[in-house]
Amino acid sequence: MNVKGLFFTLQKLIPHLSEGASIVLISSGVSVSGYAQMGAYAATELAESWN
Repeated sequence: MNVKGLFFTLQKLIPHLSEGASIVLISSGVSVSGYAQMGAYAATELAESWN
C-alpha cells in the first residue's frame, strides 16, 4: 500500500504541476535503523525514499 499509493498519487499529480515545481517526499528513518519486527514497513519506507 505504501509504495503503490505514493506511485499512483504522484502519477496523477505530476501532469498538474507548474513548470519548475518540486515534490518533496518525506519518510521515516525506520528504513535505515533496523527494527527486526518492522521489516515489511521498513522495506516500503526504503522504496519510497530511494533515489
